[in-house]
Amino acid sequence: MRRFSIALIAILACAAAADAARVLFTIRTPWDSPAVVSEPAASKELGFQSVRIQNTSRKTLDAVYLRIAFQSPGMADEEVDGGRIRVGLEPGHAKRFDIFLGQIRALEQKASSIQRDSISAVLSVRGADFTDGSTWHVTQDSAPLDSPPERPK
Repeated sequence: MRRFSIALIAILACAAAADAARVLFTIRTPWDSPAVVSEPAASKELGFQSVRIQNTSRKTLDAVYLRIAFQSPGMADEEVDGGRIRVGLEPGHAKRFDIFLGQIRALEQKASSIQRDSISAVLSVRGADFTDGSTWHVTQDSAPLDSPPERPK
């Protein structure tokens, strides 16, 4: 009986793992963003535990607003996570920051609930605050270079 129970648990675990949606974690940066996000590091629980952020502007960055959105062909982008990260970066400087975004299990469940076997969770910069009080925010014209062109309606 004990062997049967162990075998049943193993079969159920494999079935549950096969049912889980695959989430691909990736980064896209708008072409005019004052901050470039790169070198993502994941953990067991998070798709984006930490990233390297570089200030590519001529002003000191105070904070960067990050966004994670689900992207899949035939589906509108859906924001699933995000946050504001204080960076304090001088022009041209870069540093690694813990951002703690993209809870893997929650995103897999969300992807399954919208009936996607696999989906991209894309981290991007959506805004920035500078120490002089000015700001930058992503616009439609700031789309990543590899985004598809808009179709005429």
